[in-house]
Amino acid sequence: SERAFELDPLNDWIGGRRVFHFMNARRYEEAIAQAEHVLEFSPDSVFVKWGLGNVKVAMGDYDGAVEIYLSRQVGSPGTNFMVGVAHALAGRDDEAREVLDFLLERRQKRYVPGSQIGVIHGALGDLDEAFEWLDRAYEERDYFLGGLKVDPMYDPLRDDPRFAVLLERMNFPDDSTSYE
Repeated sequence: SERAFELDPLNDWIGGRRVFHFMNARRYEEAIAQAEHVLEFSPDSVFVKWGLGNVKVAMGDYDGAVEIYLSRQVGSPGTNFMVGVAHALAGRDDEAREVLDFLLERRQKRYVPGSQIGVIHGALGDLDEAFEWLDRAYEERDYFLGGLKVDPMYDPLRDDPRFAVLLERMNFPDDSTSYE
């Protein structure tokens, strides 16, 4: 992403990918600086705002994250699931469960990735439910599991032995943790 950014520093997609790369490397200040830089020339970038919200969650600024998520049109399950994660990690279980209910209802009519439901359960401390949903996500070949090894949204689950089993099933290459 470094070379792509050098070639096209005003591309909000490239800048947004860098936000996520810095976040996954736990380089949060750099992720925030990157997001702020992109938002200067592309203030309506939904992708970058979503990334900035995720960084805020990873840093423990749950209210700041929810504010960012709700500052744009919230129609996608992606945004809603991270609102649920932020509420759960902030101890607002009722609000997190409202998001879960929304996603479960939506899943009856259209696809909602199982990982999104699983990470909310994980943030709530419902580990059995979380891993049931992550197993479903694995069977569905859920896109969001691609970040399983590095994404901070999975941090509440990492200490459970089932997490290591899921990582092994994913069969990531050995160098997949490097975002440098």
